[in-house]
Amino acid sequence: LVVSEASLMCDASHSSLQAACCHAYERLHSDVKPGITSGATLTIVAWNEDRGELTVANVGDSAAMLVTGGSSTMLTEKHRLADCAEERKRVEAINGVKLAQAMNSDGLPGGPIRAWPGGLAVCRTIGDADCIACVSAVPALRSLTFNPSMGGAAIIICSDGVWDALEWKKVASHVR
Repeated sequence: LVVSEASLMCDASHSSLQAACCHAYERLHSDVKPGITSGATLTIVAWNEDRGELTVANVGDSAAMLVTGGSSTMLTEKHRLADCAEERKRVEAINGVKLAQAMNSDGLPGGPIRAWPGGLAVCRTIGDADCIACVSAVPALRSLTFNPSMGGAAIIICSDGVWDALEWKKVASHVR
């Protein structure tokens, strides 16, 4: 989908790939059927070898990391309400949406901050049609240039289940 969107622009520059990612994310999100109560995180990393450009787009709490010979860099933005002040501010500004923790069986607040109604901890997503008022499929975008032939490189893309369990610096050290 991203490749076909970028092909329409007749250009493989990072700006064209970013625009193609935005169109693809919105298209996927609009294809979600009304009443669907689940959503998905989505991270795309595109490498343009001719230009030496890496383009990254993400929604949700999956993440991508670039590991080179001597360093590692997270390429994505966190979108969890508990971790991202900008995302919290965006959601708080929506009329009718309240941010709060869920209540446990004892009636006490617990767990991460969530957007209500719906109870989403991550509001940048593909899907979650039942919470459409606070959901955005607009991805965070990043582009950078680098030369992987200078010692090699690896890109690691994982869901939150991996990143919550493992420190990213430890993951990078295993890849090196």
